Amino acid sequence: MEPPSEGPGAGGETSGAALADLLRGAQPEILEAWERAVRRMPAGRDLPRPHLLDHIPTLLEEIADMVDALRVGRTPKPPSETAQAHAEERLEEGFDLTSVVTEYALLRSTITRSLWRKQNLPGGPEGFLTLHQAIDAAIVAAVERYTRARDRGAGESRAELERVLAQVDIERLRFRDLVNNLDHVVVWEADALSLRFSFVSERATPVTGMTPAEWMSAPDFWGTHVPAAEHGRLLALFRRCLEARTDERLDHRFLRPDGRVLWVHTGVHGTERAGAPMFQGVTIDITELRESIQAREQILEIVSHDLRNPLSVITMNLELLARRAPPGEAGADLRQRTETALRHARHMARIIGDLVDLAAVAANRLSVARKPEEPRGIVQEAVASFEERASEKGIGLGCEVVGEPPRVLCDHDRVIQILGNLLGNAISATEPGGSVVVRVEPREDEVVFSVADTGRGIPAEHLPNLFKPYWRGDANAYKGTGLGLAISWGLVVAQGGRLWVESEVGRGTTFSFVLPVDRT
Repeated sequence: MEPPSEGPGAGGETSGAALADLLRGAQPEILEAWERAVRRMPAGRDLPRPHLLDHIPTLLEEIADMVDALRVGRTPKPPSETAQAHAEERLEEGFDLTSVVTEYALLRSTITRSLWRKQNLPGGPEGFLTLHQAIDAAIVAAVERYTRARDRGAGESRAELERVLAQVDIERLRFRDLVNNLDHVVVWEADALSLRFSFVSERATPVTGMTPAEWMSAPDFWGTHVPAAEHGRLLALFRRCLEARTDERLDHRFLRPDGRVLWVHTGVHGTERAGAPMFQGVTIDITELRESIQAREQILEIVSHDLRNPLSVITMNLELLARRAPPGEAGADLRQRTETALRHARHMARIIGDLVDLAAVAANRLSVARKPEEPRGIVQEAVASFEERASEKGIGLGCEVVGEPPRVLCDHDRVIQILGNLLGNAISATEPGGSVVVRVEPREDEVVFSVADTGRGIPAEHLPNLFKPYWRGDANAYKGTGLGLAISWGLVVAQGGRLWVESEVGRGTTFSFVLPVDRT
């Protein structure tokens, strides 16, 4: 094999043109060999091929253009702009400066090997030097642009960091002002294992009569200030929060140093800091709220006992008066007035019953007497009690029983009450000519009861509020107090079931609830 030509006589314009053409013709081979080499670098291992090649094909073409320029005696234009653009791309792709320079070194060696394998370097030493000058110019341009872009990015990063830190300071001040000015609320943070406090908001002093420092220095804070009867429940709450990482809450008493007893609501959230489990919590003074609830319950007790009894006497006497009214025209006016009074008395009795039930739901002391019952008989009884009302409005009322549903463990009268609430709402929401269907079917270890109507439907934004007391999405569309669904929800839950709703405006609504199968 002969060595490459040396001396100007071996090249001239013809050899310069041959070198440029040789470079252009060998470009696919050079790119393939260069890609294999760069793939062995950590920075280039996972780059997609278009991103890896990037500006390299253009760079090879500009090197060939330099050779052409020298051939005709022009001053060659180095590939600086392409190299600079390539450097910025590499900076964004995570290449460090050493990797960028290594890329160009690999390109130099790849070009040299490729041309050497051709057994000839047209253009002699001048052409060969031109190749190296072009690659050197590319390296210089790339290094300059890379370092400028990196330093500019570092400056921007520093400025951005300063902006972020300033915003953090603002948020920290805002948080401090918020937690220190919440009336009746103490915000705190504690170690989840020792329950020792690391932060207590300033409202601790007016709420509990103890400063944040006194909270944090107490060796057994909760044991000292929570009555023994409730202290165990609070410790169990902390254990659940730590083990299951669930948010927990408890209403309990708190003993102030001055002897006052508060009712507080303590809520706890489990988290970690530096690998250590932490509790973030709030303790809220709910004494006034608790007293208001107790006053409300006392009023409801008065309503329950002192109004129900005389109302029952009024109702019985009205019924007796209606029966004793003279027959025919002579007693028509008396019977009409008596029936009107009876209707209003019974409506008042229902309202009183709803208020008492709602209070029981809120206090978690709703009374249910569960025993095995046949679902078929319950739904048939409920439907029968509404047939006349549906017929008067021109609505079809049906009952569907799928298969042979097993007995459910429930309170018969309470389920009739639930179905009555749902049926009453369904008939009210359905126009004449529509239909209401009560359906019951078994599903695994539950039985599903549903009441479906073809009425106006309920807007999606109203669905989350349906089971809230006193809430009525369209006051003109429904009569009543707005307590029926809230009470129904409480009655279902008290019997171990759940209640939900599906609705589409213009196509109707379906309320469904499940009760557990009797396994005795």
